[in-house]
Amino acid sequence: MIRIVSKKEGFRRCGVAHPKGPVEYPDGHWTEEQLAALQAEPMLVVQSIPPAEPPVDKSHDSHESHDSPAAEAEAKAPPAKQAKQKGAK
Repeated sequence: MIRIVSKKEGFRRCGVAHPKGPVEYPDGHWTEEQLAALQAEPMLVVQSIPPAEPPVDKSHDSHESHDSPAAEAEAKAPPAKQAKQKGAK
């Protein structure tokens, strides 16, 4: 993915009026020649954004515990009773 930010609203390059705010384009949107022109343009900030990795689902891994033994014991313990204050009505 390519993110482009123009330093001037509406600055044109490669047939596009680029806004000041960031715009993300999917891989393959620009040709190699267009990318080279965009990256060489001092009025544009061009960033290559790596694809996001999907989260790893560990819910099927029975060998791994997400809580420490102390946290598991605390979760199983009954709630502590609050002590009554003397003189309180």
